[in-house]
Amino acid sequence: MTKQSAQERKVGESRELLNSYLANTALMLSTPVRLVILSTLVQSPRTVEELADLTGQSMANVSQHLAKLKNARLVESEKKGVQRLYALASPTVQKVVVALQELAREISAEVVKAEDTLVAPELRATEPLADILADVVQQRAALIDVRTSKEQSATPVNLALQIPVESETDLEKVLQATPKDKPVYVFCRGAYCITASRTAEFLRSQGRQAWCLRETALEIERPHENETVIKPKKNRTSITESDE
Repeated sequence: MTKQSAQERKVGESRELLNSYLANTALMLSTPVRLVILSTLVQSPRTVEELADLTGQSMANVSQHLAKLKNARLVESEKKGVQRLYALASPTVQKVVVALQELAREISAEVVKAEDTLVAPELRATEPLADILADVVQQRAALIDVRTSKEQSATPVNLALQIPVESETDLEKVLQATPKDKPVYVFCRGAYCITASRTAEFLRSQGRQAWCLRETALEIERPHENETVIKPKKNRTSITESDE
């Protein structure tokens, strides 16, 4: 066997190994429950108990999925007292989940229809994220984070006004905090979150110029590297339950 053919064999083996690893990683994303788990962990680290409650799965089932995700190096865990917290192993995992959502929307009419059921198309912001954030920085628009307090603390967005929306009363808080003469952009947990769309719909019913964003907190806080967004020197005031 010549030296060249040995090198070619080595290259072929390496390609096969790489493709095998990629296929195994993709396999980890082939179960709906795991996608829900990963999408939930984008917002903040969670315990098995919390993930079971949020996904509607048993703790045993969630534990099995987490073990496989951890073995695939997609999630990691850390002991906190008597509890173990699970988190994404890398921000790239979140990018992959978002890219998968975008690809599915691009190639499947059924996905588009399902998304339109969750979020009415007329409520979605159509401007590029960088332009929206530039308007927020220049105080030409307002940005509202309606996730839970825990999620806001774990993955904060410095440009956003933080108002957790978990009841009708919270919608009134959002209304009181939003300007009447400026566009208002609401975000929650990403493209499939109905809290943001319901909030935007409520604000419109009260005469506000409101839209909801598809992007997650991580995408908003750290825009694409080739897009420059100037941040203000001071954070906007937060509104939580204790501010009543």
